[in-house]
Amino acid sequence: MTKRAAHHLVIGLALSVLTGGMSLAADDAPADWRELNDRGTAAAAAEDWSEAESALRAALALLEPEAPGTAATPDDDARIAVVAANLAMVELAQGDTAAARALLERALAIRRAVFGDSEPGIAALLNNLGELERRAGNLDRARQLHEAALVMRRTLREPGHPDIAESLNNLGVTLSDLGQLDTAGGLVQDALAMRRERLGPTHRATLESTANAAAIATEAGDLAAAETLLRAPLEAMVAASGDAHPDAELVAQLWRNLVEVLLLQNADDAALLACEELVADLPPADRQATTDLVTVCVRAFNRVGAEERATRLLEQQLELDEVPRAARLQLRWSLAETAASAGDFEAAHEQIDTVIELLGTATDRRLPLALNNRAYFAFELGRPLDAATDLEAALAAIEALPPPGDAALERDVLNNLASVLRSLDRGDEAAAVEERLLDTVPADAPTDGSGAQPAAGPPPSGD
Repeated sequence: MTKRAAHHLVIGLALSVLTGGMSLAADDAPADWRELNDRGTAAAAAEDWSEAESALRAALALLEPEAPGTAATPDDDARIAVVAANLAMVELAQGDTAAARALLERALAIRRAVFGDSEPGIAALLNNLGELERRAGNLDRARQLHEAALVMRRTLREPGHPDIAESLNNLGVTLSDLGQLDTAGGLVQDALAMRRERLGPTHRATLESTANAAAIATEAGDLAAAETLLRAPLEAMVAASGDAHPDAELVAQLWRNLVEVLLLQNADDAALLACEELVADLPPADRQATTDLVTVCVRAFNRVGAEERATRLLEQQLELDEVPRAARLQLRWSLAETAASAGDFEAAHEQIDTVIELLGTATDRRLPLALNNRAYFAFELGRPLDAATDLEAALAAIEALPPPGDAALERDVLNNLASVLRSLDRGDEAAAVEERLLDTVPADAPTDGSGAQPAAGPPPSGD
């Protein structure tokens, strides 16, 4: 039986921030709503969500002492739209999609009532609603919203304006989620060209489009193009003054993606060389981005038999102060993979035990994968009963996942469970599992005869 994990490339989307608005009602409201709004957006930029929400809700309270939409506080104050839109971004970042959607729709209704059907703030709100719906999995609705924002921005802005580039980028990412890779790639490449010209090659927005274009090229199988896209800005930064980029997190993501692409091309030596240069000077901040980079570099070390080097690197990261839970989980998972690569399945089993404890909830999509991999380690240690127990738990966890579930992982787990049951001389049970396995495999699905997927390291910590 085999364990399973997934490759992952980082895709980024921009959210527009509204920073001002025309006051057409409630003119006697206290003047410091703007100060609170600015404080909230600054806290959001620093990812201090609690402070951001507190400041923005205080700003709303100043502007609407009565219930929203009452005669005393009509919903025609553009300042309310500004604060509500920014608060929506904070709610979205904290995972409250319903609250964020309601705030954005309220802000959109106010701005349309005040400014008409077409103005830059409305386009920004359409963009943000599009990203919200994309994250929620409502891809057709997200596409419609991003298309509307793009049409409006092309009408309102001069050709090549960064707002147009933002909409091209975000529509492209949405179309890539819909599987329309050719169209998506063209849109993101157009956004990248605009951003390079207007903002420069190392601006955050340019780097985001670079990451997106490379991810789409990778998904389309054009690994050489992805490598070229990623190398260009990274080599430019290396050749520059040597000063740290202000967005170290995004730069770390780009390096991570480059190493991932090199590994996908089996360019192990090139991946190893990049990692050796990078891990010597990892940034102390941006811990999650650093963890992503470390774990993909660990895979490069493991592929050339340098498991001791990989283990030291992972343990060094775990010894740092205040390692976030998500990063600890990812590092422990990578330690399990490294131990298994070295043939130390006892250590691998111990590390994956910790991973499962850290996951903690049956609704986490990574739990069935962790259980499947622990079953693999148990089986290799000669404990098939334990393996069977974990695989049955993995199937239960997959069944508990919200739609669309994980059909690929389910097939792997069923295949592994059938193998384990046959090793236990439980042929009738194995046959029943194999019958279920046949029911889960699409008629046109390619197969290598094993039903197993190759291991590719621990899963990302992202959404």
